[in-house]
Amino acid sequence: MTWWYNQNDIRQCEDKNVLNGQLNNIRKRLENNESLSIKKSALLILKGIISAIVLTSFEYAKKNPEVFGILKTIFTMGFFISALLVLQLPYGLYQLIKRIYISTTNKKNDN
Repeated sequence: MTWWYNQNDIRQCEDKNVLNGQLNNIRKRLENNESLSIKKSALLILKGIISAIVLTSFEYAKKNPEVFGILKTIFTMGFFISALLVLQLPYGLYQLIKRIYISTTNKKNDN
């Protein structure tokens, strides 16, 4: 007795055309749904860089001894908001790399 219910299942796993078809389906699904365009990824990276610059300026302004009261609270809030917005930089890089990888693998398979 074998572990397979049907002997044709073994042959199906050995067939390279079936595996290539499954890989193409996965690539199409990833390309259509989950990744941002290159333009949107570049905008996310740019927003992340600008947020990092603003974060540095808020940190510098917050450390100034002449700043106190409500202005210090505003600088602290701006510091934390900018710190959260800096996370756009790695997310944009991730989406850009993902989009470039998907487009290059599709070009290789088309040839």
